Amino acid sequence: ASLTRVNQRVDDFFARHLKGANVPPPPAFETYTQGCNGAQEEGPFLAPDWQSVHPGEVRFDDAAPHAFTSAGGNPDTAQALDPLAAGILSSPCRTVPAADDPGAATYRLPAVSGAGWTLLGAPTIIAHLDVSGSFAQVVGRLWDVAPDGTQTLISHALYRPHTDNPTTEVFQLHPNGWHFTAGHVPKLELVGQSPPYGRAATGRFRITVTDLELRLPLLQAPNGADVLAPAQPVAPPTAPEPPDGPPSCGAAPASDCSVARAGKLTWRKRSLDWSWTGAADREALGDPLHTAAYRLCVWDDASRLVAGAAILAGACGDKQRGPCWRPKGKKGGRQYLDPKGTVDGVRAVRFGGGRRLSLALRATLDAPPARRVRAQLLSGPGGCWETVRKR
Repeated sequence: ASLTRVNQRVDDFFARHLKGANVPPPPAFETYTQGCNGAQEEGPFLAPDWQSVHPGEVRFDDAAPHAFTSAGGNPDTAQALDPLAAGILSSPCRTVPAADDPGAATYRLPAVSGAGWTLLGAPTIIAHLDVSGSFAQVVGRLWDVAPDGTQTLISHALYRPHTDNPTTEVFQLHPNGWHFTAGHVPKLELVGQSPPYGRAATGRFRITVTDLELRLPLLQAPNGADVLAPAQPVAPPTAPEPPDGPPSCGAAPASDCSVARAGKLTWRKRSLDWSWTGAADREALGDPLHTAAYRLCVWDDASRLVAGAAILAGACGDKQRGPCWRPKGKKGGRQYLDPKGTVDGVRAVRFGGGRRLSLALRATLDAPPARRVRAQLLSGPGGCWETVRKR
């Protein structure tokens, strides 16, 4: 029904402006709810300005930490939200089982009571996002959880968080009109991937969410109980964001590293020499002349981090001797030089070109002695290469 009204508004617009027809102008703001699962579309709701569309607001707070990673959540759920799936024009509603996804940060609001709530506008998420890794993203989904154990998508959106971890970040999901009936539960879900709705992130990352506040703009006026007057807007960070930096070592060695078929790991008098050779995904290495950064993580046999070093991205400028990257050879190789080891002690890195991947690194590092250590080189695009020293 709303599509018919939209098409009529379009026809009226052209009739008024192109044909000069005496067609009344439309209301300043005209909104409707989405009808799903047997619920009828509601509206039109008319208002003179955008603020008057939603005079009330429901706010939900959760200060506890919730985390998710680039692995994403349930792939079946992501597939069900494919915007180009068959039948999307005839039925844009997407309903899936309501079990909480273990790969997501999940927030459930109290069950709606009384006459219900009518969302009209864009849900707003305010939170502190602690990002480790690179090329991170947040996929936000707002669901209506029904008493029968299913949930229907209300809205979702993609957000690229700041990697410099500002105090507060603010983003919104796409606006919609939706009526929550009594007994239903609004649920917010944050995940790291949701293809094919959005392109999968190319990096490996982990995001820990704390101090989250969810704001839902409502048609209902403040009632002194669950529906409040809208709070003052929170401005997003305005400081320029630095480029994605090196990935973090994490709390434990990476479990999905490619182990060297041929490699070397020696450590004498604080000088570490590391090399790796084998078959691997060269795309996971990225290009350090542009944005790909790296981190060397050295672990002892008890999986304790004993040393680490960052290798930053960036090509050498004219007459620059380091720290920076240069092309090496004619087959796409790369070389990093910093003779003084000014960044974490790394003096030289070499990525060989050609069909087989070869990596080498030299650095000056302080670390307690260990009989057995494993060194992992992590890349911003998500690669990991490991060499083990045993003695």
